[in-house]
Amino acid sequence: MKKVVKILLIIIILIVVMTLTFFTVDYIRVQNGKKPIFCISLGGYSDGGTVEYFGLGYKVIAFSRLSGYNEIKIGTWNMQYRDFYNEIEEYENKIIIESAHTEKNEKKVHIEINYIQAQDIEEIFDKLDFKEKTSDGLYDYFITFKSNMETYGLKIGTSCYIEKDGKETILNAEDSYSLIEIINDNTDNKVYGNEQSTQINDIQFVKTYNIKSNLNESDKTGRYNFYIVEQFQMNDPAIIKVEKNYKLEEGNNYEFTFRGEKKDRDSYTAQEIFTDFYIIKIEKTDKEGLEQRQDGI
Repeated sequence: MKKVVKILLIIIILIVVMTLTFFTVDYIRVQNGKKPIFCISLGGYSDGGTVEYFGLGYKVIAFSRLSGYNEIKIGTWNMQYRDFYNEIEEYENKIIIESAHTEKNEKKVHIEINYIQAQDIEEIFDKLDFKEKTSDGLYDYFITFKSNMETYGLKIGTSCYIEKDGKETILNAEDSYSLIEIINDNTDNKVYGNEQSTQINDIQFVKTYNIKSNLNESDKTGRYNFYIVEQFQMNDPAIIKVEKNYKLEEGNNYEFTFRGEKKDRDSYTAQEIFTDFYIIKIEKTDKEGLEQRQDGI
């Protein structure tokens, strides 16, 4: 009996020593950004290549997300992928956009753009070629890249101006539209102080716009053309993207029928209307001035 107990004690001691040794080696490897060697993999995640490893009494998660988040974590068997959601989110929210002044922006906007949209913005900014500044220096938004804390000023008008260090550049129609669309996609969700609630309310309405300019540009798919439009007596031009089958002519007025979900906001700019709602019909109209149809939202 004593011999059996002695053997069991030796086995237990060996297991403890092995566990401590394996854990120590793998812990040091993880701290140096290396994968464990005394663990087995029991599967991964479809997020780009994250893999879970199990060792003697411990667990390792080697993150490999498409965003570039490649941390390696070690802990007990109870450690879960979701334990690191906040850390992942902080890493992947790469860009901050804040409203610069309130003349156009009734809400004080603070947006932390997610990874997918950040990629789109980074792609736009990679092409920028700055020249001497000609605009008035008043901006609608400030865009800050977390990676290097560089800040750019954005002015939205008939063209979109981007300013940095006293120099600026003008975005083309497609990049202007994409950037404004990203901002408008987020402005009802992230604001200073609290979250804005949204109201589920599918509506349809008609507004009349004059085609100020045909920008003679198509998007990457070749399906859409870009125009600048303006509403009667409103100094609020918008860059719009319209399917090519609509042949819109400069100087003419058109009734745009929109449909979509009304959000919980006091008013819409022309740009917000075109990015928040779907165009379901466009018809040329001969109505002028106050006779034009301008439905409320």
